[in-house]
Amino acid sequence: MRNMRVRYMVLSAVAGVFTPVGMDTLLQSCAGRRSLLFPSDNMVTLDFLDLYMLTLVTFIPFGALMLLMCAVTFLSDKRKVAYIFWGGFLPVLGFTLFTHFAVWFPLYDPYLRSRSTAPVAFVFMPFYCMILLPIGMVVGFILSYWKGCGILNDILNEILKDDPD
Repeated sequence: MRNMRVRYMVLSAVAGVFTPVGMDTLLQSCAGRRSLLFPSDNMVTLDFLDLYMLTLVTFIPFGALMLLMCAVTFLSDKRKVAYIFWGGFLPVLGFTLFTHFAVWFPLYDPYLRSRSTAPVAFVFMPFYCMILLPIGMVVGFILSYWKGCGILNDILNEILKDDPD
């Protein structure tokens, strides 16, 4: 695998595994106004099995991104591979964070009421992410040929400057 970058695999794996835990923790401390250092009796916590299943469902699109990146690395140079990765990663991460926020925020906010059917969104989240993934990768591939995106080139130059090739 000529242009395989370990950081893409690690970033995808970390995002897939820690998104449910991170969003739950963030919403407990910010929206729920609860201290994470001194938990109270009325603190909402996810059961280990629930969190495990939620992490598994969340990891599906990120795992697909990892597999697609293994195939894409045979295509071309590291700049195109970087554009394709970020084009696929950002929409999937954004939609995953939005879904977790939309489902969990009413649970922690004292002024909102959570609906009983809200967690059904987690069933459909991987399917929507699997639609966004190839679209984002194609957009990233198109942007890799566009010379007018100067700020993206500057960001990628900073990211890729230490990469041996």
